[in-house]
Amino acid sequence: MRAFVVTGPGQSAVADIDPPVAGPGQVVVDIDRVGVCGTDVEMFSGQMEYLHHGLAHHPLRLGHEWCGTVAAVGPGVDESWLGRRTTGDTQIGCGRCHRCLTGRQYVCDDRYEIGLRRDFPGALAEQMAVPVTTLLPLPDTVDDAAGAMVEPGGNALRAVRSAQVERGERLLILGPGTIGLLAARFAQAQGCEVHVVGVTTPSLEFARSLGVEGAWTAHDLPDLRWDGVIDASNHASSPVRAAELIDAGRRIVYIGLSETSSRLDTRTLVMNDVTAVGILSGSPGLSGAIGLYASGEVDPRPLVAATVTLDDVGGDISKISTDPNPDPAFYTTSIADALAAHKPFVVAFATPKFCVSKQCGPTLDRIKPIAAKHPGVTVINVEPYQLQYADGGLQPILDASGNLTPTKATDEWHLPSEPWVFVVDKNGIVTNSFMLIFSDEELDKAMTTVEKG
Repeated sequence: MRAFVVTGPGQSAVADIDPPVAGPGQVVVDIDRVGVCGTDVEMFSGQMEYLHHGLAHHPLRLGHEWCGTVAAVGPGVDESWLGRRTTGDTQIGCGRCHRCLTGRQYVCDDRYEIGLRRDFPGALAEQMAVPVTTLLPLPDTVDDAAGAMVEPGGNALRAVRSAQVERGERLLILGPGTIGLLAARFAQAQGCEVHVVGVTTPSLEFARSLGVEGAWTAHDLPDLRWDGVIDASNHASSPVRAAELIDAGRRIVYIGLSETSSRLDTRTLVMNDVTAVGILSGSPGLSGAIGLYASGEVDPRPLVAATVTLDDVGGDISKISTDPNPDPAFYTTSIADALAAHKPFVVAFATPKFCVSKQCGPTLDRIKPIAAKHPGVTVINVEPYQLQYADGGLQPILDASGNLTPTKATDEWHLPSEPWVFVVDKNGIVTNSFMLIFSDEELDKAMTTVEKG
């Protein structure tokens, strides 16, 4: 059979491999549809922590969001499963430990994760073998596109339920990605007033098209009472912001993960009697997601960005994790050269070689059209060797030739946070620094100022 195989970081092929055979307690599923998410992109690029901690190895097969039809059953499996449409749980526990025996197999220390953990082959193939205990039947009212979105739907539904917001109450979601917008749809279905906070204009417009009450940037978010907050973003500043926004005595749900650690002062939670909940897996929410999809109360299909063939998967993931056609205005040079040129410049910490792939693309896509209006401002796409992480921030260091020119700007680079974008005037002074969450108007104004100066 044919399968998509990741042979190394950023390397893949569609290979002919032996078809799976159903062992005891297993079924073989003919795969109909597979979802590809940010986790798959991190596995493809080699950034996923499982690859660095010995919990996954190359070659590997991705695909943990899937649906299909049971084609064969192994010994001990009820033959009534044959021909049934199904999806399944990603998490496969050992079945023996205390967590598994109390229904928490999704946090079993020895668990497999389909397409992700401990080398369990994923669904980006013509067929896949899985334990029958992981299967969940799909009704006819859930088509293949929705069936492949049951797994992210389970995560989003758990987040909404954990927030414990009631009909008529107000829920704030940080991050209008797939999980955040699925959570918005589930919350809307139960009668909540839903607002989202995002970064880019297209993402906020898309959120509005789904009927959210408000779609805001961090800078224009209104001062309202937030009865629940779900952090579905991937930026290190969001957990702290969520704790600042939630109403006293209510609940924050953390489901997003950032590449770097967050510094959350727990006194903020204690003094406001706030409950913080973490969500790792959609396992307990899968059946509920199927039910809401089947009834038509929640339709996940508008969130599908594109549908491609198995042969196209590698190229599409590569486009997300790298920039194959970089704009000529975006080049890698040393900060020392930029300072020596005595012209204004912008430093963007946004190369796919350095940061989380799902953040890099949108960041560069936002900067490019703004920079195009400012030909007098050079944009530097900083490479890792030009930075070091220290004192809680990214700091420039000497380049390979050791020629970073000391200037009065040096101290101003040592900021206490993690700016994604620095705007520097012709004298080498940092005039503005922006985190991931900033408006296009702010960056445009900063570039205009240094260009005129």
